[in-house]
Amino acid sequence: MLLTLIWLGAALLYAAFYVWYVGFQRRLTPDEVTAICAQLEAHWPPDRLAPVRAFLIQDSGREFYMVNLLKLRARTASGERGSTVMQRYQAPFLKAILRRGGHPIAVGVAASSAVECWGLEQGEHWSVAAMVRYRSRRDLAAVLLTTDFQQIHLHKEAAVEKTIAFASDPAYVVGGGPKLLVPLVLLTLALLATVLLG
Repeated sequence: MLLTLIWLGAALLYAAFYVWYVGFQRRLTPDEVTAICAQLEAHWPPDRLAPVRAFLIQDSGREFYMVNLLKLRARTASGERGSTVMQRYQAPFLKAILRRGGHPIAVGVAASSAVECWGLEQGEHWSVAAMVRYRSRRDLAAVLLTTDFQQIHLHKEAAVEKTIAFASDPAYVVGGGPKLLVPLVLLTLALLATVLLG
């Protein structure tokens, strides 16, 4: 009976992880994209909304990684450090995407100016590089539509001098990432519990 409970518990934990981290996503329909963008029009200018619309309409229904480069202002218009103001956006935003299976993959502070740069104007200087995992484009859209996001995005606009972000499909992840790591950890713990308590 104890062994059954151990393996049942491990299976239930994995099921809960799967629902949260992978989920059962549907592709966004053209009508859904139109409705999402109609709501975003009140907050975003057309030139910034157009690439978002194109990104959503090409929805694959799968996870993706957003690659971000940011140049923070040394001081904002209020006189505060750009990095300080950015935290007012970053902390609640990360909390919001974590609820939907999103999280940073890697974050780094620039150690130099661009070592290679061509075909891009003013691309020599950046402050931060980050790669963030999203469960789906549907999840990203849901976060963008929240009232909280509209409020905190003002801090990002104040803190960031320039930025570029593009989505990438996860072709290869060293170590397999959480989708492989979590079941391996649960399997190992269940096997240990079986040996020790069985």
